[in-house]
Order: sequence, then C-alpha cells, then structure tokens
Amino acid sequence: LRQSEAGRFAAEHHRRRARDGGDLAGQLPRRQVRIPTSSRQPSLNLAQAAMVAAYEIYLRRGEPAASPAPPLRTPAAESERALTLLRDALTAVGFLPAEKPEVRFAEWRELFGRAGLSERETRLLMALARRLSGVARAAGR
Repeated sequence: LRQSEAGRFAAEHHRRRARDGGDLAGQLPRRQVRIPTSSRQPSLNLAQAAMVAAYEIYLRRGEPAASPAPPLRTPAAESERALTLLRDALTAVGFLPAEKPEVRFAEWRELFGRAGLSERETRLLMALARRLSGVARAAGR
C-alpha cells in the first residue's frame, strides 16, 4: 500500500468501526503482488514470498532505527551459582537422581549455557530453584 492509500484505508476503517462497532478483518483490501522468479524455480512457498515482500518493504522504509542494546549477560560465577541452586532443587524434588545428579544435569547446563542468561533470567532461575527447594522441604524430602 502506498502511504496515502494506507491512510485512507485506516480512516475508513475507524469510521466504519465507530459507526457499527464491527471489525473489518474480512474487508481488508486485497492486493496481489507479482514476484519475478526464474524458470529453474518458477514458484515460491508462502514463507519465501513473505520474506521477499518484507525485505522489499524494509528497503523502501529507509534508514532503520537503531536496534536496542542486547541485555547484559550474567557473569559466569553468578550463572554457576544459579545452576547449582537449580541442580540441588531438582534433586531435592526427585527430578534428578540423588546419586550423581550432575550427570543428568549436564544437558541443562548446556541449554542455559547456549542461552547466555541475562541478569533477569538468572534471578528468575534462582527464584524457581528456591521455590522448588521450599516444596521439597514442605514434602519432607
């Protein structure tokens, strides 16, 4: 949609919605877009077509806005502390075996290691571990 068409459509949408309270989902303007293809690959699947269309819209928008700064990652020592608390809590509730829980917990370590936990995520993980430990204590484990 050109900007003027989009503005007219939005104005019409709000006018109709105010008038009859209905939703215009079924009345959206239908646009067809032709994406040139090669004879070796004569068609695109929906995901490919959506990606091409989104890229073209992106190019036409001009200079992109600055992306937000990535969240700060937790220092290794703090992550290790959180993972140790989680391992102990999972052992206490019986999720991990009491003998050699680290062997079964290794995959959890890999998972959280790949994720690169933010400070907030580390606090959430520690809160979960504390809650699980409390449940285990309440159950007499």
